[in-house]
Amino acid sequence: MKSYRVCVIGCGVIAPNHLEAIQSLENTTLVGVCDVIPARAEAAGKKYNCPAYTDYREMVQALKPDARILRAWRRISPRSRGVVPRIGSIACQPHPRT
Repeated sequence: MKSYRVCVIGCGVIAPNHLEAIQSLENTTLVGVCDVIPARAEAAGKKYNCPAYTDYREMVQALKPDARILRAWRRISPRSRGVVPRIGSIACQPHPRT
């Protein structure tokens, strides 16, 4: 059975539900987490025993995951307004290796 390497972009309040679900799957390995708030990324990385990043591009390039889970923001702040569409477009593209 193929094993899938997964990373998560966004480590907010709901992220633990996604992270725990990923870890509970037999053929899936959580390989990295990312958040623009360094403390959130580091806390999730430490709790789920994986590398933490603050730049999703760096994480995707370094880890080459099979799947990327994008956690959507409920409210988009002016600071992140231009970031969400760009992250969404890259996170939803199929990985070149598949």
